[in-house]
Amino acid sequence: MRKVWENHNASSLQLAKAVESQTGVTISCVTIRRTPQGNGMYGYRPRKKHVLQPMHKKAHQGFARAHAERDEDYWDSRLWSDETKITVFGTNGYKTVWRCK
Repeated sequence: MRKVWENHNASSLQLAKAVESQTGVTISCVTIRRTPQGNGMYGYRPRKKHVLQPMHKKAHQGFARAHAERDEDYWDSRLWSDETKITVFGTNGYKTVWRCK
């Protein structure tokens, strides 16, 4: 349980390997998952940081001011794209972290 508190990002497989390397006892991943759950910790998606920092907002504002006087023909000749990644098969490899409810 102490290993989970030390590293919330560790997977059950990583924790099982750490326990085995320290004690020499083989423990299944299911047992590793069951122990934190019995103590009120569950696997959740990690929290996301805010992407826009104050310097990003300042740069965005500077760009807007510099290009505010452009006419519509200028903007029609520009290509704007939405860079969305879509995975058809499998997962995007999302992580989980151990957290209390």
